[in-house]
Amino acid sequence: MTMFLDLTPEQQRIIALAKALATEFAARAEQHDREGSFPFENIARLKEAGYTTLTTPEEYGGWGATPLTFVLAQEQLVQGCAATAFAINMHCNTVGFYTPFMTPAQKELYLGNVGRKQMLMNGFYTEGGGARSIMSPNTTARKVPGGYVLNGHKVFSTLVPVVDYFGLSTSLEGYTGSASGGCVFLLPRETPGLEVIETWDAMGMRATGSHTIRIHDVFATPDQLIGEEGHLFEEFAQVAHWYCLSFSAIYLGIGQAAYNYVLEYARTRTVQKTGQRVGHLPWNRFAIGEMYNRLEACRTLLYTLAREISEQRPYGERQVPTVEMLRTFVAENMLEVANLATRIAGGQGYLKGNPLERYFRDLRSAPLHTLKRDEVLELLATLELGFA
Repeated sequence: MTMFLDLTPEQQRIIALAKALATEFAARAEQHDREGSFPFENIARLKEAGYTTLTTPEEYGGWGATPLTFVLAQEQLVQGCAATAFAINMHCNTVGFYTPFMTPAQKELYLGNVGRKQMLMNGFYTEGGGARSIMSPNTTARKVPGGYVLNGHKVFSTLVPVVDYFGLSTSLEGYTGSASGGCVFLLPRETPGLEVIETWDAMGMRATGSHTIRIHDVFATPDQLIGEEGHLFEEFAQVAHWYCLSFSAIYLGIGQAAYNYVLEYARTRTVQKTGQRVGHLPWNRFAIGEMYNRLEACRTLLYTLAREISEQRPYGERQVPTVEMLRTFVAENMLEVANLATRIAGGQGYLKGNPLERYFRDLRSAPLHTLKRDEVLELLATLELGFA
């Protein structure tokens, strides 16, 4: 619910558009999930509607959405097709990630193409080793005359079937500076040495096209380096809110969809023999109350934090653990919402073709996203204890 938010006309327009697109995408969601097929037609509609420019600054042809507006829109879009919303989420938050660190020339090229030509980008960081591989990639960048040569691979590369610009995280060979030594390069899809290998076949989020990328002797020029050489993760810590807030909105929207489904089920379905509505059973009413409580608690926290960050209220060294704490909190609670919804629906919620079964599986990915819950708790404890 947005009752405590004073929405602008533009925010209302974007939310209404996201709801309309969600309704359209819902008609195709089950088929794409069953086939594991990428929703090319949904991405085309998002481009046609201008939604792919959501977080692109207005001066480059975009809508210039704040983190709060982004959250409000994604919470609605994901209720139609989680895979489509998650895929475009990666593009939009990558734009938010990279924009502060781009040079004017890079903004004109990359953001101009996103805003005016509806081109897509994504940052690919995962290599299959959890947070360690993300913070210290095995993919390397070696300095050579005129630029860098990249070698390595990336997995879980969401949206890759249609991405125009590949953001590749690397470790800079021979780096001796005081920072982490990480670099990210933003390269056109057609760059020689980039190969997409179709590997994605997962339990949930089956239509995200999260395939593997092989990176073999890829040449990158200095003007394709985003931010300061060697400072990738120090810089991205400043913009981690784009990732954490938008992922939280994805989890919340799926949880809301599960709740909406089972609420209607409990209102209309009758128990055999007694003729009672399912919602009249006390244990089901307790479960519905519990789901509502978890949804509203998460929504209030998410909206509040997104609004404060949109208004540029600084959290200092606490910003990363704060937004990560929120993301893991929402993930855990939405998993329980899905569990409770499935319990109420019983065997019906276990059947293929039932959207509740898909919501349940799609939320299984939430605890797997970096940082993991234990890593967040350790980070929070370190700050509280005052340890270096």
